Amino acid sequence: ISNTIMAGPKELVTGATGVISTHVVDRLLANGFEVVGTGRNEAKIAALLRLFKKKYPEGKLQFEKTSDIAKLDAFDNALKNHPDIKYVAHLASPVAIASKDATMEENFKIPAVNGVLGLFNGIKKYAPQIERVSMVSSFGACMQFLPENNDIVYDENTWSDVSPEMVTDDNPILGYIYSKIVAEKAAWDFIENEKPNFKLTTCLP
Repeated sequence: ISNTIMAGPKELVTGATGVISTHVVDRLLANGFEVVGTGRNEAKIAALLRLFKKKYPEGKLQFEKTSDIAKLDAFDNALKNHPDIKYVAHLASPVAIASKDATMEENFKIPAVNGVLGLFNGIKKYAPQIERVSMVSSFGACMQFLPENNDIVYDENTWSDVSPEMVTDDNPILGYIYSKIVAEKAAWDFIENEKPNFKLTTCLP
């Protein structure tokens, strides 16, 4: 398929060195997209550039090294350096404890929410040409954990019943799940309140 790749639209993939995002990059390159990935680990970035250059010699993949996504300007340079980006796949989000000395809020909630708000505000400020953002959330954002809710029918209006009070510093699973709830809610609140040019789709694997 590498011999048939044609120049296509450019997509930004945040957190492109992750497990799911690596497959997203693969499919985009296979279908002729130009891809700009973001990541923090230089060794992983270098390995992916080698891998995809070998698999798709005609494909176009670039990386922008980012800082901690808890910083609201983490994606600004990627957006400013590539004014032809049309689409964004947002997959950058904490999935593991970054520091044992930090709270669940510092490890999960703050970077998850700030990653969304920083990216969305950056798009509105620097990249109004972007048409669509696809965001990977989690089934945890709608899953019901309390026993009395076991018979619920899930739909797009269902949110998880995990509350802040249930999240403790010794339970990283609930910390992760709560971060997905508040991050996706922050995303939809941004769409409603800021009314940006782009459309949002969330996926809950």
